[in-house]
Formats: sequence, structure tokens, C-alpha cells
Amino acid sequence: MQEGFFYRRRLLYVLWLLLVIIGSIVVIATDKGDSIRFFNQFYNDTSVPVFTFFTHLGEWVGIVIPFLYFLFFKPLKYQVGFILVALLTLVLVYFFKQIVYPDAIRPIVFFEQQLVDIVNRPEITLNRKHTFPSGHTTAGFAYFFYAALCADKRVFQLLFLALAFMVGLSRIFLIQHFVSDVVAGSVLGVAIASIMYYFVVHNNGFKSPRFNQKLFNG
Repeated sequence: MQEGFFYRRRLLYVLWLLLVIIGSIVVIATDKGDSIRFFNQFYNDTSVPVFTFFTHLGEWVGIVIPFLYFLFFKPLKYQVGFILVALLTLVLVYFFKQIVYPDAIRPIVFFEQQLVDIVNRPEITLNRKHTFPSGHTTAGFAYFFYAALCADKRVFQLLFLALAFMVGLSRIFLIQHFVSDVVAGSVLGVAIASIMYYFVVHNNGFKSPRFNQKLFNG
């Protein structure tokens, strides 16, 4: 890849790498499930709705918000790139969860096996399989890291990165994933976002001049 691609967005990649390093240290230095048990101390009627909001950003809401931004404020190639990001995310998450790691157990099963009681709300369904990697985290980082790469102002770049981080953290807080699942999901999501941004936007993969024009010029 051209040096300018990473240089122009170096702050994003440095901050993300720091998050990955910190997450990896947590995985190596602590026992499995310790991070979930730590956050479970703060599981209450205030924190749960907040983290539930952020976890929804790894679902359809996380597609709609950036797409509307690209639709009205960016040339067509940004929208096409984002659609490809969403499609590739769906395919790869399905591949890893359903084919490569179909029997990977979720935290709730792990804690049941360890005879550990975890505070949770009965109305929130806790999945039992397909934990690796975290699909919500993959989607959150794919959607919002792509948006961060596309953003011109640093404040929006950092905002999108923060939203992606909160999606991943919410999956740990809500007892849906281990830290290792979230770290892997962030790596996969950033890889998807970076590849699509580079080839479609940075390298102008669609040569037609129409893709460099906005759909709505008003």
C-alpha cells in the first residue's frame, strides 16, 4: 500500500493498535472470564440500557447512520465502499462463527461450567454458542472505522473510533463475549474497513467519473 494511505490516518491506526495491545495483554495476563466478572459489579438498571444502546450500533443501526452520512455528504464511491464493507462483514462473520468455530461456547456456558453466578437481566437473551469472533464487534469496527477513514475532520475520526470501541466493550459488559472474541472482532473489522477504503476510495477502484460525484448535490 502507498505510504500516504497510512500516514494520513496514522492517529487512528496508532490508537486502534494500542487498544488491541491492551486487550491482548488482558487476555494473556488474566484468567478467562475475569474481565466479565469485573464489569459485572457495575451491572445495574442504569448501565445496562447504556451498553445495550452501544451494542445495537453493531446491528442495523450501525449501517444506517454512516450510510446516511455518505449518501448526503460524500461521493458515490464512498457509499459503494460502505455497502461492500457491510456485505463482506456479513460473509466473514458467518464463515468464522458457523464454519470455522461453530462450537465455541459463550461466557454464560463457561460460567455455568465453573459454577459461577453472574448477574444478568432475564429479558436479555444470552447466546450459548458461536462466540468467536464477536460479530457485533466486527461489524462495529468495520462500519465505524470505515467511516473514520472517510471523515475529513479529526473530531469525527475519533468519534467513530470511540463508537466502535464502545460496541466491543458492550459485548463484554453484557456477558455476550470474552475479551479475546472482541479483540479478534476488532482486528477483522479494521481489516475489512481498511481494505475496502484503500481499493474503493483511496485507490479510486471505480474509474467512472460518476463515482466521484455526489448523489445529492443540494
